[in-house]
Amino acid sequence: MNDILEALTLRVVGPESQLEHRARIDRDVVLLDAEVHPGQLQELSFPPAFLTAALVRLTRMRPRRPDDTGPDFSWELEVEWEGGSRRLAATDGPSGIRLTDPVDGSQRPASNTEVYRILSTLLTSI
Repeated sequence: MNDILEALTLRVVGPESQLEHRARIDRDVVLLDAEVHPGQLQELSFPPAFLTAALVRLTRMRPRRPDDTGPDFSWELEVEWEGGSRRLAATDGPSGIRLTDPVDGSQRPASNTEVYRILSTLLTSI
């Protein structure tokens, strides 16, 4: 791995567990420590082009049907790079995804497409 350009932490909280994933990102590779069960990490490496897809899987973002009464999940994503940082938080439940404003804590609805687009803009340095 070359110089780390960005560091990422993703916390996902569900009804029965809380998981924390961490990644180090350079121009060529993402090194991800994915917590698959509490206290159990799986190390993954992949090109930065696949980071958005990995984040969608890790946040458990998925289409919801009107009759879907599955559990709510919340997640918080923090990305840091030299000279800056970014934070994104959301809840995902039967009524869909709601993004949380980092300043006042208010929530607003967002489509899966909108959240995917936001996630795809996280790699500022690459």
